[in-house]
Amino acid sequence: MRGTRGAPRRRASPRARPTKEAFGEINVPLLAGKPFFENLTLSAAARITSVKSTRASDGASDSDNGNWTYKIGANWALNDVLRFRASYGTSFRAPALFEQFLANETSFPACADNRSMRKLDSRASPTGTKTQRVADNCAADGIPPAYTGGSITATAFSQGGLGQLNSETSKALVVGGVLTPKFGFLPDTSINIAVDYFDIKVKGEITQLGAANILFGCYDSEDFANEPLCNLFTRGQTGDAFAISEVYDQFVNIARQRNSGVDVAVNIRHDLGKLGRVSLTADMTWQTKDDFQLLPTSVATSDNGEAGSPKWIGDFRLNWQSAGGFSIFYGINVIGKTSDVDGFRSKPMATPASIRHHLRPLLPGPYHADDLLSQHLGHAGDCRWTV
Repeated sequence: MRGTRGAPRRRASPRARPTKEAFGEINVPLLAGKPFFENLTLSAAARITSVKSTRASDGASDSDNGNWTYKIGANWALNDVLRFRASYGTSFRAPALFEQFLANETSFPACADNRSMRKLDSRASPTGTKTQRVADNCAADGIPPAYTGGSITATAFSQGGLGQLNSETSKALVVGGVLTPKFGFLPDTSINIAVDYFDIKVKGEITQLGAANILFGCYDSEDFANEPLCNLFTRGQTGDAFAISEVYDQFVNIARQRNSGVDVAVNIRHDLGKLGRVSLTADMTWQTKDDFQLLPTSVATSDNGEAGSPKWIGDFRLNWQSAGGFSIFYGINVIGKTSDVDGFRSKPMATPASIRHHLRPLLPGPYHADDLLSQHLGHAGDCRWTV
């Protein structure tokens, strides 16, 4: 059991959230029907958004006005076989109602958070690695050098961030191409291959830090005396004046996140005449970067290849459809292996590759069957199937 939840979660209490927007788009064809320029088109779009949220209980409100976003793009078809495309744009997301208006809830940090907090109290980081900065800041806060950390569970309070949250913003670059080869010996076959590089940067993502991250951000700060995270917890419990008593874990804006990689999509369709039509589709992503920075003073970390963030995933689908409407679908979802380091073990914990098989015959009408078969590929040839 990781932890015990205290008071039940209460619903958000918004009264109104009017949104005003103005937008425009333009598409400019520059060249067409020229050598190496079968088609060249530029596009642009812009939008300005204003959002106001008001709380029903006391009328408190927060406005986020003048959010300017845009996107520019280019599409260059050399001929009927090869086409290049690119786009660059910005976006924003206003805080959700739940993130703004969540009424106070009480909980008890999970065991993992409690252990991390005890390590912080003993002048170590949540991973157990002692740093001089943490030790110095703990000493400045009056924590005795021999203090080993409190043994009593702290109480965490969560709430919305009305009036303190800013909108999330992002920038995205996508560059790629589409190949549609044609072969004389395959007159009834169409092939489309698309390859795109993407680079997405998110700033000010809205989230909850968690009790351990709040404490570590406080005591690992380069400006400890003015660190705002240090105002989000208190010390002092019965029998232990230095134990963490309360942690205030409201929704906040974190520093930044960056994700980049390559998307590949392949689609092949073949006309079988009276036997129907068959199609094969493959969508794959190679993730090259998944960086995350919690606080402006934090060191950026990478989750690429760790649990929940595999470096490669693939989705493969095969479909046959008869002339009479009957069809059979077979799909495979593949997730590449991941490896993570558990904060409470000395050895890395690895997740093997996973393959999910789908078989779905579709009959004319509202009836169909769907069978799922999963395969997990472990280490040293270990393989497990589930249905």
